Amino acid sequence: MSSTGGGNKHALNWTSILVAIPVGFAASLVTLGFRLLIELINQLLFNSQQDITQAMTVYPWFFWPLIVGAGGVIAGFFLKYATSIEQKETVKTDYLEVINARLDAVPTKTSLFRALSSIASIGSGASIGKEGPMVQLSALCGSMMGRYCFKSLALKNSDVVAMAAAAGLSSVYHAPLASAIFVAEIAFGISALQRLIPLIIASAVAVLTMWSLGYRSAIYPFADIQFQLTPATVALTVIVGLAAGLAGWLMISLIGKSKALFSRVKSLP
Repeated sequence: MSSTGGGNKHALNWTSILVAIPVGFAASLVTLGFRLLIELINQLLFNSQQDITQAMTVYPWFFWPLIVGAGGVIAGFFLKYATSIEQKETVKTDYLEVINARLDAVPTKTSLFRALSSIASIGSGASIGKEGPMVQLSALCGSMMGRYCFKSLALKNSDVVAMAAAAGLSSVYHAPLASAIFVAEIAFGISALQRLIPLIIASAVAVLTMWSLGYRSAIYPFADIQFQLTPATVALTVIVGLAAGLAGWLMISLIGKSKALFSRVKSLP
């Protein structure tokens, strides 16, 4: 269903724009639910609503590796089960596989078990990001909406998943334009503006929903400081950027070497 006639393949699809609104709303609720679940686990384990790095201090320091280790064991069981399903069914859980049209839909069971693995890790204090499982669950929500709610519409499931992924990313970082462009670059490139617009709308709806519910800051808030534009601060910014880039390169190299070493253990997922 297009807004213009003549068979112009670049015509703006009003159906996708209207679909982007409920998709963005649903994706924001999914990310919020994940966020609240982590906070609930912190409350149960540490009787605190503070960040895990502060909440864990209620226990003596020698308990910290035990708590993280126990969470890692639980996470490992969930991850092992998810990967066994993936190997059996020869599918990948990553929502990018759907956006890139290598899968028809985001796998439900493996996505949920991987999310449980992330919850066990994050809730026990492991140093992994919260945004990954949030975006994956948002993409799963979008995939289910595309299959069951919008199946009668002339929309590809991959487009709905892309909207949901952009909305989930936006819910985490509160950066709707950057989130939409990031997903669009992966999905179909940003040259097709008419396909980028639904992603921007879904991302904006997600941020507005989070704001309406009282979550006006990103999940990783910035420090409340004033930046003075002087030669010294600019030089310091360049130095920090170079140092961060070098640290990132070293981290990626270490991760690659670790994967190569652990790949020799056949029982690992």
